[in-house]
Amino acid sequence: MAYIPYGYRIRNGKAVIIEEEKKKVEILFEAYINGKSIENSGKTAGIDLSKRTIGSILKNPIYLGNQYYPQIIDEESFSRAQEIRQKRYKALGSFSARKPGRPYQIQFKFRMDPPELYYEDPAEEAEYLYSLIRRKEEYGS
Repeated sequence: MAYIPYGYRIRNGKAVIIEEEKKKVEILFEAYINGKSIENSGKTAGIDLSKRTIGSILKNPIYLGNQYYPQIIDEESFSRAQEIRQKRYKALGSFSARKPGRPYQIQFKFRMDPPELYYEDPAEEAEYLYSLIRRKEEYGS
């Protein structure tokens, strides 16, 4: 993992929500959905980060929750924020606006089998998770 998303910390090998930051993320999404710019949404939420980082928070699906990260933002708010971002980028003629229905494809040179075990010790957990990684040549395609 390259970084821990804003609003989370890792404690005993598990992602936990930092309540104060969670409230700021919720305010950020609300302000953005209600028409504020990325920069002004960040100011309203009290998030003192760059415009680019705040934009990354708004588009990061981690905030919907997954197997590792608990949910902070509901699907409706997240989807609405994505719609607004696409409309604004399109209006500005941004090269970042993707055509609807064309998902972003990431090319991986490895595959990781889904974990079946969990360990209390973070070092054991990391060793186990790394053991699940397979190079592209090992699984074909």
